Amino acid sequence: MLSRYLISIVEMQQKSYNESLLPDSLLWPKCLDSQIFTGFTDQDLEKICDCEFGGYDKTLPYKSAAWMYWPAELYSFGRCYREWLGMPSWFPLPIYGDHGVALAGEFSPHEVNSKPKVYLTWNEERAESLKKIAKKRILHCPHPWILFRRKYGLKKKSNARGTLVFLSHTNDGIEISDYSLDHYLEELRSLPDSYKPLVFCIHRHDVDKKYHLKLRKYGFPLVSCGDTCSPYFVERFYSIISHFQYATSNFLGSQLFYCEEFGVAYFLKGDEPVFINYSDKELPLGVLGRDDCADNAHKKADLLFTFPPVASRDKACYVSSILGLTVNFENARNELRKELVNEYISHSPAILLLIFMTFLRHCIDMLKVFLNG
Repeated sequence: MLSRYLISIVEMQQKSYNESLLPDSLLWPKCLDSQIFTGFTDQDLEKICDCEFGGYDKTLPYKSAAWMYWPAELYSFGRCYREWLGMPSWFPLPIYGDHGVALAGEFSPHEVNSKPKVYLTWNEERAESLKKIAKKRILHCPHPWILFRRKYGLKKKSNARGTLVFLSHTNDGIEISDYSLDHYLEELRSLPDSYKPLVFCIHRHDVDKKYHLKLRKYGFPLVSCGDTCSPYFVERFYSIISHFQYATSNFLGSQLFYCEEFGVAYFLKGDEPVFINYSDKELPLGVLGRDDCADNAHKKADLLFTFPPVASRDKACYVSSILGLTVNFENARNELRKELVNEYISHSPAILLLIFMTFLRHCIDMLKVFLNG
């Protein structure tokens, strides 16, 4: 009885809200959408990087489910998956997968130890490598952000200009070793005028650590996509990059592939930083290295994404292979739906509890918004 109920929910096509994108005037509080080139204040950066975008997300229409596994939800992945699968926004996702553009050819400990028997990845080389070593079923699928972008037809603005600089960001327990930021910024200042203005995009981890305050002395505008847990993170990312003709960084990150696929020409510039792990239990302590799969990806990117950026077939093929754009989207969706049926059955007690928690949380949020006028 319970199994049939769960299967019917997995297959249903109804949505719990009207699928549409918010206009920038609602997506960003305090007219921040009009301040992309002038930058956000320190107070605004700290607020939007706080939980629930400083509480602003609670006033918006999309309401997320309670999280079951964070890699399936972070960076708006859960929202993108649900829309692709035709699921209601409030239903939990008992799946596990990459939470960014993963380049390594092996699992992290939390990925190995996760309960779901299916694992999602979009990187073609990573998928093939994992299939050789994993006990889980490896499902090679398209990146959820690209599905979202194409569904809504998100595009670069016709008056796009300048360069968005993605500073290499730290993580919990991971810091960047001695790095000459002065030298790197001088390299950026020497870019031709056609690549200006320069605007810096800061990750929430660095805002949480107050690193944005140290950057103020250099005089560049600072922006951020804000809280990475927000279901609107994907919209805000594309909202920001749509203003720019170019994007750059000193390190190969997920944003390279998102920008290049979107039509924002990307180039790597500056010395690559060295990352040191001080306390992250998922990684070895000390200077972080790369396995062969990740090292090959970095070497290829270094060859392709040089300055000045020039479009090429090799670039397009490389980005497509990393983002899973070579797979059949419909076949991948059908395979994932089949896998989800088994996962829903094995997770059924937890799912029922999370559904109750989701509705209870949403009721409390609605009451708070009502009481606050």
